[in-house]
Amino acid sequence: MAAPSTLIEYYDLKSSKVGWGHSTWQEAVKLAKAASVKKLVIFHHEPLHDDDFLDGIAQQAHTALPGTILAREGESIDLFASLSETKKESKIAVCG
Repeated sequence: MAAPSTLIEYYDLKSSKVGWGHSTWQEAVKLAKAASVKKLVIFHHEPLHDDDFLDGIAQQAHTALPGTILAREGESIDLFASLSETKKESKIAVCG
């Protein structure tokens, strides 16, 4: 799921993003909660959003679902790092 928009941008009457195949960070958080995801990584950001705007989204998303982060250019994430030696089930969602 791509999550480049806010709810306001997604449903804006003049420039709606509905039907583009993308979603909002709020919907990504909702889906992650429903799936009991332990770490949500949101990527595919709106190019018109500057770093300050994205930092605000990151803070709101982390507040809504602790552990949520916004991916950054060049960042690497080890999807298996959270698995314990006993190989307990781990849920990581990468939405973008």
